[in-house]
Amino acid sequence: MISYPSLPSLIWMPRTSLRATLWRMIGRVAIVTGANCGLGFEVTKRLCAQGHDVILACRNEDRGMAAVERICTEQEDALASYMHLDLADMSSIHNFVDNFHETGKPLDLLVNNAGVFHTTPGPRRLTKDNFEDTMGINHLGHFLLTHLLLGDLISSAKENGESTIVNVTSALHDSKLKVRRHETQPIDLDNFFLEKPGTYNGYQAYKNSKLANVLFTYELAERLKKTGVIVNCVCPGFVPETSLGRDAGVVSRFFLNYVLYYFLRYKNIVKTVGEGADAIMDCATRTENKGETGKFFKNRKEEKSSEESMDETLRKKVWDMSVLYCHLQDRALPPPALTLPKKTRVRISVTPSPEDDDSEGDQPKSFNPGKLKA
Repeated sequence: MISYPSLPSLIWMPRTSLRATLWRMIGRVAIVTGANCGLGFEVTKRLCAQGHDVILACRNEDRGMAAVERICTEQEDALASYMHLDLADMSSIHNFVDNFHETGKPLDLLVNNAGVFHTTPGPRRLTKDNFEDTMGINHLGHFLLTHLLLGDLISSAKENGESTIVNVTSALHDSKLKVRRHETQPIDLDNFFLEKPGTYNGYQAYKNSKLANVLFTYELAERLKKTGVIVNCVCPGFVPETSLGRDAGVVSRFFLNYVLYYFLRYKNIVKTVGEGADAIMDCATRTENKGETGKFFKNRKEEKSSEESMDETLRKKVWDMSVLYCHLQDRALPPPALTLPKKTRVRISVTPSPEDDDSEGDQPKSFNPGKLKA
């Protein structure tokens, strides 16, 4: 239940605190990445219908604004707005967070939904920071975005008892699953971006990135146990209607959307966009999941993720690498496209403790992902 402050208390509040309080009176604030189409758009519509103030974080301004217009046309009272975010560009992620903080809004829910899956053969594609595109967008982009917003989420959890992060992953993070005869292998941390000759293909890149999503979820949930921030990941199912495979050829798209889709739908294997969105909404807002953190959900219930994803040593190594690739510490790792000296070795331990900082302020503090130990 929301408690409304008296007018005198509002008058004497600091400006940033006043804005945050006013937004709190309206309702929960959510950010959804990749919200202009597919699952992200359907989740955004559902959140708006529940009274959330939703920010559509998208790369394409025209499509983002068009999505906002569609939602506001369908729902007259919807609180939806567009903000530019390019997960393939770390400077864009920093700018997005700065612009979000300028609004003075709190943050209660972050849905890391955006993703790419390059199914057509070809050379590796790179982000603006020279990371392999799939791992750079699906994992590192969301890893950085989440860390830059953790201060906001922790502040909201302190005030309301809980805030939520939902990472959209896939059952394809399991190398034991085959996709259209494509076999994938366990992740190789010495070939994290599949830069070694002859090792890159879109299926392996996607599998690795979705595994990284699960590993990130488990590690972040463990580190945030005492903060009230809930972190879970969800596989929405096989949803051919999304734009995830938008770079596929015309024939492949036709086969996927009009032949394979209806056959698998008859077999109850594929999901509609609405069903996939419902699965994400369960993690984001379902009261039965309150307090549940560090979980993997599939078919709208908790399930065990792949054996590989349960490796705690791998989990910590991927975390440590991601911290350095995202420049979240004084030391940083360049992407493999920029060669490291042969004898360079990096060995770190990252131990964040956000719950140790009990100081209060008008603006949420930036979350320190950890201290480097020799």
